[in-house]
Amino acid sequence: MYSSQLEKRKRALVFGDFNIDLLKKDKYITDYVVEVKESGYEILNKINPDYCTRETSKTKTIIDHISTNINNHTFSLSIIESSLSDHKHLYLEVGKEAPRRNSKINYTAIDYDTLYNNVLKTIDKIENDYSSLENCIILNINNSKIRKRKTLNPPQKDWINKNIIDAINTRNYLWKEMKRNKNDEELKKLFRKERDKVQVMIKTCKENYYQKLFQDTQKQPKKMWDVINTLAANKIKNSPAPPKLVSDSKK
Repeated sequence: MYSSQLEKRKRALVFGDFNIDLLKKDKYITDYVVEVKESGYEILNKINPDYCTRETSKTKTIIDHISTNINNHTFSLSIIESSLSDHKHLYLEVGKEAPRRNSKINYTAIDYDTLYNNVLKTIDKIENDYSSLENCIILNINNSKIRKRKTLNPPQKDWINKNIIDAINTRNYLWKEMKRNKNDEELKKLFRKERDKVQVMIKTCKENYYQKLFQDTQKQPKKMWDVINTLAANKIKNSPAPPKLVSDSKK
């Protein structure tokens, strides 16, 4: 039952008081650890009495666990002494994943200024027949081709509307003009104003969009979790390779 719940979570951190002492060698402890690993998770606790999560005058136990199936991240787990509870606090720091860069493609395009000039140079050589015209056009097109590189942008988000796109285009235009006229202070002010405007528009539209989604799915738990998973980028089930634990210290 527990493993089936784990396998449903595509990118997850699971933590809490499991009341299962990882320091013991009992069969049910071993079965629990195997079940977690077979579900594609790695237990981040360091299995060592020095890193126990509950300690009395006579016993040391690790009954508070953290496990994850998230890859391509680094994790730093620390044990913090606490006077508020008979359990120690677990402090987990998750390293930030490097942002994915948009892929790029090379393609062939026509430089229309070059094409126009080439046609002007050869137009007098065209004879009074269709084949001569066709050959001239094909030749000039081939001589006017250039190689270009294009960034493939991800699909447009549902919350992006025409006003945001227009504002982004205006901001990008001002950016290019500002780069051409680096000493134009008035242009810099216009760009900063438009940049700040775009940031506010994006933040407001995104918040309103997801707030409405949560309101509309209040009585539909499955759809609400779909929204949460979308916000958490929780879409692709990762391979079961273990995550990286860069440090494991006691505080």
